[in-house]
Amino acid sequence: GNNFGALTLASNSGSAAGADIALTENNTLNVNSVNAGTGGKIALTSESANIIQTATGTGLTGATAPLTAAISLTAAKGNITLTGTNATNGAPITISTTGNLALTDSSTATKLASGTTVTGTTTIRNTNGAGTVSDVSGGVLLNGAVLIDMTGAAATGNISITGSGNSFGAIQFRANTVTIAEDKTLNIAAGSLATGTAT
Repeated sequence: GNNFGALTLASNSGSAAGADIALTENNTLNVNSVNAGTGGKIALTSESANIIQTATGTGLTGATAPLTAAISLTAAKGNITLTGTNATNGAPITISTTGNLALTDSSTATKLASGTTVTGTTTIRNTNGAGTVSDVSGGVLLNGAVLIDMTGAAATGNISITGSGNSFGAIQFRANTVTIAEDKTLNIAAGSLATGTAT
């Protein structure tokens, strides 16, 4: 039943390693700036609406330590739209939404953890230029149409989704090298681009 305005939360003070941040809101959860430091976990939940991002904020900044599912985003009855400035910093991210997912990440690595489930469409953009979008160990379920974009036609980043138990809708990719493993029918959508090798 919690209700908040645009959120600015930080658990990293000076040289401190940070601490865990967990927040549940009943309505739309607006991520202005959430930073767990180098070692903290982030868990954000909207019980009945969306998780969005204020355009002027610095957005989501994840832990740099390789923690298991260091970032967790849950929108049980809405969409997750984080398309401003975000840096997951290679922290594994678990996403659960009955709606659509749109995530922009500027990190060198965007890692989808096992248990990630999106009922609607998925759009993941990595704007690093030399970044990678990958899964941690499989078990990623993206049921609607999927776009993984490593910054468009000039993309130099790579896609490496190779775990077992992955399932996608029609998937469109724009990247340098592309490696995708799916347990079900692999449907490659029109407009897909690999400037390097594709497996």
